[in-house]
Amino acid sequence: MTMRRWLVGLCLLAFCALVQAQVPHVAKVREFDDIIDSGVLKVALYEHFPPYSFMVDGEARGVDVELARQLASGLGLKVELLWISPDETLDDDLRNFIWRGHYLRPGVVADVMLRVPYDREFSYKQNELGELINELVVMFGPYQRERWQSAFDQRRLEEVSSVAVFQYHPVGVEVESVPSFYLSSVLNGNIRKMLHHYPSTQAAFAAMLAGEVDATMGMRGEIDWLLKQANDSNL
Repeated sequence: MTMRRWLVGLCLLAFCALVQAQVPHVAKVREFDDIIDSGVLKVALYEHFPPYSFMVDGEARGVDVELARQLASGLGLKVELLWISPDETLDDDLRNFIWRGHYLRPGVVADVMLRVPYDREFSYKQNELGELINELVVMFGPYQRERWQSAFDQRRLEEVSSVAVFQYHPVGVEVESVPSFYLSSVLNGNIRKMLHHYPSTQAAFAAMLAGEVDATMGMRGEIDWLLKQANDSNL
């Protein structure tokens, strides 16, 4: 399950930063003075995630890319981007990029991570022994509120006044996403048979353009960006 499919805190996104702790197998955490002395701020961003963080012709682009640059610039530093390939859970991503590092690049962690769901309950989540699961991570600074939005092709679907219309029209969603869970259960599960699942919101949107489905649903930021890229007055 990727970060953007995670159920808790989907409406409010935040930064993540490290806290120093003497724990075995934890990568060396850079203190603030060390970061300043190095001249570089290391920022972790999710890859292939437009409009937030993605590559175009070898150049990093997106909302979070610009935010990372501004954070570094505000400190008088250069920015170094660490691209995150989402693991199974957000806990895995935090471990791999914030406090321990990945076994393929031991000791390499970011100073800051963007686009993390901000949720107090998750921040203080405990394991079966009552220990904090993410005690080495500090979540702070929410900077964007997200919501879910649908897009549809007016050549096949006149309007979407409510999700009830999806009982009669195929709709594409990202697998294991909130729209997938929601549309599978709402209206006594009557929409479930019309759901088509895809690896990402981008893939679901492409399926709509290809005529495989009549509509799609995803995070508003992604949907708005995809609609602009499509530049189709029928969408």
